[in-house]
Amino acid sequence: MNIDWTAVAAIPVLTLILFCVIYLWSRGVRRGKPLLPLQKSMILYACLFSFGMGYAIVFQIQLAALVRWQSAWIVAVILWGTALAFVAWHRHRRKGDVLRL
Repeated sequence: MNIDWTAVAAIPVLTLILFCVIYLWSRGVRRGKPLLPLQKSMILYACLFSFGMGYAIVFQIQLAALVRWQSAWIVAVILWGTALAFVAWHRHRRKGDVLRL
């Protein structure tokens, strides 16, 4: 069970690329105007989700060996998405706002 360190290092780079693409697309949709707080929070949560999902995919072999189930990485991605959704929901209920950047 060797770890592919290139893939481990690529996840933050790919997440940063995703952030740039989403940010530029959102600015294009807003025609250069500043992004709304909701758009900023959606960009942040999308990047966090892809970051966690990337690591779940990279470590899928180790995770499968740990729990002895080949599809454990899918459950890890679902749990990561659920945790992010819970954080977003909790921040929305507490502050009346999803996230201010």
